[in-house]
Amino acid sequence: MTSTPGRTIDGLERSLASVLRLLAGRDTAGDVTRRTGHDLPRASWALLEHLAARGAMRVSDVAACHGVDVSTITPRIQRLEGEGLVSRGRLPTDGRASIIAITPQGHVALERVHAARRQLLEHAVGDADGAELGAAADVIARLAEHLGDEPMSPPETTDVALDPEEPARAEPPAGGDDSAAPGFRAAMSQAAGAVAVVTTVAAGEPHGTTVSAFISLSMAPPMLLVSLANGSRLLARLRPGSVIGLNVLSAPQAELAARFAGKAAHKFEGTDWELADGAPRLAGHHAWATATITEFVTAGDHTLVLGAVTTADVAANRPLVHWRHTFGTHAAL
Repeated sequence: MTSTPGRTIDGLERSLASVLRLLAGRDTAGDVTRRTGHDLPRASWALLEHLAARGAMRVSDVAACHGVDVSTITPRIQRLEGEGLVSRGRLPTDGRASIIAITPQGHVALERVHAARRQLLEHAVGDADGAELGAAADVIARLAEHLGDEPMSPPETTDVALDPEEPARAEPPAGGDDSAAPGFRAAMSQAAGAVAVVTTVAAGEPHGTTVSAFISLSMAPPMLLVSLANGSRLLARLRPGSVIGLNVLSAPQAELAARFAGKAAHKFEGTDWELADGAPRLAGHHAWATATITEFVTAGDHTLVLGAVTTADVAANRPLVHWRHTFGTHAAL
C-alpha cells in the first residue's frame, strides 16, 4: 500500500528526531569523548564543523551563522582554542577584526568524530543495500540543503596555512588585489597534496613546522622548494647555507602533522627522531630529503625557500595526503 505524503513526512520527522536524540545521548557522547580526547558539548563540535566547511571566519560571522551574539559565541571559541582545535588571527583588511580557523589538530579530532558516526551507522544499517543507503543519503542531503544557512559572503582573508604558527598577514602586498582570494582558497582546497614537516637545527636545537606547499624544483641539479609564510618562526631561523630536512609524512602520521603545525615550543618532545645529514629526520616518514638553502624569494605573504638537494631516500609505506581540510592517503584506481 502506498503511503500518503503526510504520513511519510510524519514518519521521516519522527525517525530523524529519534536519531538526533540517540546521537546526543550519553553513550554516544561518551564514545566521541573517548575517541577524540576532547570532552566538548555538541555546540562546540557544530562550530568546528562549520569552520571546517567554510574556512577562516570573522568572529561576528561565526556568531551570526549560529544565531547568537558575539558574547555568546566567544566562550565556545575560547574553549576550542584551549583544546588546540582552533586558532585566532587578524583580518588582513582590518587588523582590529579577529578571524577564527580550525587547526590541523581540529581536523584530526573532527575526523575521529566522523569515524565514530560511521562506525555507528555501519553497525545499525550495514546490511542495507547501496540503493537504500543512497536514497536515504539523498533525502537527508536535500533536507540539509533546504534547512541550511543562506549563502554568506566569503570571509575576507587568505587561506589559513596548514601551519597555524604562521599568522595571517596584516595587509595585502602593495598593489595587490585580494578579491580572488576566497575563490582561490576554495579551489586550492580541492587539490590533494602530500604533507611534510620541514626541519632544521638552529643554536643547537631542533626546529620544525608542517607544510603542504613544497615541490621538486629541478633534477639537474636536484633542487627543492618550500613555501613558508613571512611570519613563520622557522623561516626566521633560516639563512643561506642552512641545512633543512624535508620529512614527507606517511599515512599514520596525521597526529605528527598536527603537532608540528601547532605553536608548542618543544614540538620534538616525545617524538622519535634523529639527526641525519645535518637535519632532524622523523621516524616513520614516507620520503626524506635534505637540502642546503641557496636562495630566498619573497612572493606575496610567503617566502619561497630554494635548496640544493644533498641526500634523499624513500620508505615502503603510504603517504599522508591533505584534501579539503582533512587528512587521508592515496590508493591506486
